Amino acid sequence: MKKLITAILILLFSGAAFAQRSDVGIFIGSSYYTGDLNPGKPFNKPLPAYGALYRYNFNPRIAIKAGLTFTQFQGADKFSKFQPDRGLYFNSTLVEGSAQLEVSFYEFKVDGDDHSISPYIFAGIGYSSFKVSNSNNPYVTLASGDIQDVTTFTVDPKNPIVDNPQDNVNKSLPLPNIPFGLGIKYNPFENVSMGLEWGLRKPFGKNADKLDNVYQQGIRVSTANDWYAFAGFWIAIRLNIFNNNSCDEFKRH
Repeated sequence: MKKLITAILILLFSGAAFAQRSDVGIFIGSSYYTGDLNPGKPFNKPLPAYGALYRYNFNPRIAIKAGLTFTQFQGADKFSKFQPDRGLYFNSTLVEGSAQLEVSFYEFKVDGDDHSISPYIFAGIGYSSFKVSNSNNPYVTLASGDIQDVTTFTVDPKNPIVDNPQDNVNKSLPLPNIPFGLGIKYNPFENVSMGLEWGLRKPFGKNADKLDNVYQQGIRVSTANDWYAFAGFWIAIRLNIFNNNSCDEFKRH
């Protein structure tokens, strides 16, 4: 019986300690894409993004953050001055899960007394699932690397089609990625934190827009790699917010 009571007390203490270092919250913002259809203009045609986050604070400067984010991406030549007559277009949905190391420049506390504020940086690993819902692409890729309009090109057995964008419609595309970025966070009240954040993602593997080596009449028209980014506002609460008997040592962290 004594061992059982001891085990229960250890679990209760561990749970309280865990809650005193853990934050949960939400993220609301926007996303944008850069790639073949947007070679380098940030925040071109941004779309809403939202998600949930969990943060475990090792100390006032170092934390691990896990996040789950949902958004859409859209790219079209008509939105860009780079190649407006090419007519390429894509639209996809995305679900991303990530784990990040977060480092604050200054000590950051949520005790509500100092109203802490600190810039921070983060980096980690992530996994994204893209679903291309509408490629609306009038071109096909030939073995030579050329892109030809499907309504005008003549089939040549020596130069067959190697990729038809219409084959990619409604297909899921899982991609690992590296998230990194920066932000600033603020403690307005006890056990509450909020902040602004901007983060870039570099996907690996197949292209997120399902457009690769885009040529027309043998001329390469874009060398842009695919990236995507999130920017927005987050707010989080410490899990022990309703515990009035929390110990001061963890409360300060």
